[in-house]
Amino acid sequence: MKLNINKRLVYTTATAALVFTPFLATAATLITDDFSSGSVADHTRFRPNQLNEWGANSLWAIGGGTLSNPGTTAGVASEGAVGQLTRVSDTTTDTSLSEITVSFDYTVGTGSTLFFHLWGLTENGTPAANEILGNTSAQNGGIQNQAETDYGDINLLDGSDPNGASGNAVSFASGESGTYSATFDLTGYSWSLDEAPGLSGPIASVTDFDFVLAAFASNVTDNSGAGAISIDNFNIEANAVPEPSTFALLGLGGLALILRRRS
Repeated sequence: MKLNINKRLVYTTATAALVFTPFLATAATLITDDFSSGSVADHTRFRPNQLNEWGANSLWAIGGGTLSNPGTTAGVASEGAVGQLTRVSDTTTDTSLSEITVSFDYTVGTGSTLFFHLWGLTENGTPAANEILGNTSAQNGGIQNQAETDYGDINLLDGSDPNGASGNAVSFASGESGTYSATFDLTGYSWSLDEAPGLSGPIASVTDFDFVLAAFASNVTDNSGAGAISIDNFNIEANAVPEPSTFALLGLGGLALILRRRS
């Protein structure tokens, strides 16, 4: 009887390992912030030497557990983008990470519109450490893209060549609130022809990029003023896509557990 119990224990342990091992997929956190502390640095531009900090030249601020913009006046610097640039190699060198998952909570006040931009940037030349990648002072939900000279760039939201306009971003309308969560398959993206001769062909993983830029911008549409925008629980993660064989093992493991319970 004792021997049978041990056999069951070994069998159960092995089966559990078979079932749960596929969930131990490789992942790397690129940017994460719950805004419980910190501040927004005064940056008129996004630059490679200003990493891992939120920067803006507007009224975006961190306080009370959120990243927020009062959105009080139309057409003024309150609208300028706030963003963070991270160096991919500081987080991961894993070439299997072919997906990017983004999530955050948001609230958009009446009369305002929120835009979320996400770019991948790769050196395509000999850029200076302080080279300008984007203009934080652009209005109406956009970011002026200034990275075209020594960087290849891709809009990670859809694989297009970003021009920084609000149409390149995900938008959230006046009065909306909720949680945004989306996953983007980088293997469906390719460098556009204007990146030649330095960069061409399809993207294989997040490690094809030197930097990832995540930014929020606002657009105040009510001339008499508009409500505040707030962001919380921001997270960007790179993930590996499980191979089909992994899913097959998962199915076999689940079947083994079912058979064991029936026996």
